[in-house]
Amino acid sequence: MTSFRLDPSYRRHDLVVIAGSPLRLFRLSTAGRRVAEALEEGRPLPKGHAKLTDRLLDAGAIHPSPDASSAVFTVAGALLGWTGAPRAVRARAEDAREELRFALVSFLQQAGLLRQGGAGVATALSLPARLLADGWAMRRIADELAIAERAGQMPWEGLRRFGEQVGVDELTDLSAIAAGAGQDGAAVVDTLLKRAESLRDELLADEHATAHRASGQMSTPGALQVFLIATWVIYPAAVALLSF
Repeated sequence: MTSFRLDPSYRRHDLVVIAGSPLRLFRLSTAGRRVAEALEEGRPLPKGHAKLTDRLLDAGAIHPSPDASSAVFTVAGALLGWTGAPRAVRARAEDAREELRFALVSFLQQAGLLRQGGAGVATALSLPARLLADGWAMRRIADELAIAERAGQMPWEGLRRFGEQVGVDELTDLSAIAAGAGQDGAAVVDTLLKRAESLRDELLADEHATAHRASGQMSTPGALQVFLIATWVIYPAAVALLSF
């Protein structure tokens, strides 16, 4: 049975009720007063209450109270939304980091080749980001390098800061390699190219592991389906054989 709550405007004096928005006046019969008293005290409504409660509902004098199941679903939905949204944001952030790592492979390869061709460290770091700026990852790297340049900092400082902001350790590693080259004049061509190759291998290994997990998850429903089909085919035959 539907329960009701009184509107804050509800006022009753004996057989007269004033409530609603705008305020309306209701004259009650004796049976109507019993209905009103049950509404006020939260008791089960007597039989024949529908006509009066419908009038009070239409006037806004009373309102349906949510039942327990509605409250449970509301709380469950709120909890799901509260926990689901952060999970979705974290998943999107992790996907973005993965895409940034793939872009970093190309960046490292181009930086190593430019350095091998005699380009300075600053040029080897800034030029690939400008030339390969089709994706958002390269544009972000180019933006961070430009910010470092305007701030009078070395390019690898911008890479280090960007890596710390987005949580990509490979950017911090690249910053350390470039800083060594810029300060000590170290030959870092092989280091950059090897780092690109190792990062590519790591990313491919992660992709293969993800694919294997997905394949394993898909095999379970398939095996269950085969089992159900086999049961559906074999069970009638087995019953027929056993009934002889």
